[in-house]
Amino acid sequence: MVFPNLEAEMKRFGYTRADIARALDIQVNSAYGLLSGKRTLSIYRAMKIRDRLFPGKTIDYLFESEL
Repeated sequence: MVFPNLEAEMKRFGYTRADIARALDIQVNSAYGLLSGKRTLSIYRAMKIRDRLFPGKTIDYLFESEL
């Protein structure tokens, strides 16, 4: 995963990539592409993930990238 902090928070809260897909109203395969860096994650989608699943976290923290 390109976003280690997001991955850590997903584990902490018990969320899966399927939960991310549901939060974004997209297919699970599309969520895999976004979270693996194969597809571009827009700020709109990042904010949607944060707002729906991690409201207490910042965008900067959740989406700090390893790249």
